Amino acid sequence: MWCRDLDIPIEIVACPTIREEDGLAMSSRNARLSPSQRQAAPKLAAILFDAAERIADGAPVDATLDAARSAIAAAGYARIEYLELRAEEDLAPMHTLDRPGRLLVAAWLGETRLIDNVGVPSRPGAIWTQRGETDTWYPVTTAAIPDRVRPTIRCSSPDQRIPATLFTLTFGFATAEVTASALR
Repeated sequence: MWCRDLDIPIEIVACPTIREEDGLAMSSRNARLSPSQRQAAPKLAAILFDAAERIADGAPVDATLDAARSAIAAAGYARIEYLELRAEEDLAPMHTLDRPGRLLVAAWLGETRLIDNVGVPSRPGAIWTQRGETDTWYPVTTAAIPDRVRPTIRCSSPDQRIPATLFTLTFGFATAEVTASALR
């Protein structure tokens, strides 16, 4: 794939978002959560997966995101920094699902900022997950959150796992990690 804006050749290598058994994306930030916050934290992933499934099934994007924002707030998150649907290929904002997308979220639980992302396929009913280090993709439902492994858009190498990081650009002389917060 070419970095269109800069005309620089880059390779995008998918890798999984590693999740705790309850679905929360693994992160060093999780250690900052109090026991009650840690119990509430996985609701962010559950809400994100549910919204992705609804959008993939044809629900209106903006209404689905509004409902997801309400659910995140009801789950105890103090502030939602962003919850957006972006095009998977170039991260352009999307208000209709006319190509594969990603839901990106950053929300504050107490003093801890949690981020996550999930793919949204462009065909109805197809929420997919990659299991293990294979190229095989399987359909799943929101009931399977603990078993899910979600791909991020990019890792610098197939064996490196960067939870909730969107992509890493490697130019041979430098590497930069880009998270959803950098897109604001």
